[in-house]
Amino acid sequence: MKTIASTIELEHLVTEYQQHLLNDAGLTVESCRVRLCHLRAFLTSQFKPKQELDLRQITPQTLLNYVLDQRQRLSLETLQSVTGSLRSFCRFLCFSGRVDRDLSPAVPSIAAHQDNFPAFLSRREVDQLLEFPPNANPARKRDCAIVLCLARLGLRAGEVARLTLEDINWRTATIRLVKTKGRRERQLPLPAEVGRAIAEYLKQARPRTSCRHVFVTLQGARPLSSDSEASGACWFAAWAAPVAPHRGIAFGATRNQSKGGS
Repeated sequence: MKTIASTIELEHLVTEYQQHLLNDAGLTVESCRVRLCHLRAFLTSQFKPKQELDLRQITPQTLLNYVLDQRQRLSLETLQSVTGSLRSFCRFLCFSGRVDRDLSPAVPSIAAHQDNFPAFLSRREVDQLLEFPPNANPARKRDCAIVLCLARLGLRAGEVARLTLEDINWRTATIRLVKTKGRRERQLPLPAEVGRAIAEYLKQARPRTSCRHVFVTLQGARPLSSDSEASGACWFAAWAAPVAPHRGIAFGATRNQSKGGS
């Protein structure tokens, strides 16, 4: 739901951010124009022009949802520009004292290359895949949890494969990414839907093992060793759901090629 906000307040905020980009960050006029364009689109999507501007309404979840929404309509290059602009704006909000913490780590990273991408599933097809009820098969429960991590959190297959039990904070409903592409730790909100799927897999389908990785192979209970194994699990989930199984699976912010493995 959009929050009611004053057009004057929004314009004042954008103007101050523009001065920050030009005077403090040292951006060129053209780079500044691009970032302001992305910022206006984000603010317009979050706030209605009327009364009070409440920046507390910008949360890790709203940032994540916005990026996941934009990936359906933007090119990879433009989406990278959008996420860079959002991180910059979040740092500005914290730097200027408008918010208590820097939310930039909550903005998901976008893969840098698009060569040899498989076909993308549409949002409708992803939702169709995820709505297909998991059966009692342990592999299906694991694979559906992996698909949710890819589709709802925008994680890369390798990031999913590296998740450990310690990375999930059930009390605060957050998930920690330690070895991210930028080599910086970041936290993401853990949506209830994703948390339920992971919890069900851990309780009902994950083999007994001392391994601390969340997702393990069903034979030998070893960690998923590569992007291809996490992508392979996603591939088998598509075979079990009423979505065209011959298509590779990619969720916008992730790069998942259809390779075997279980």
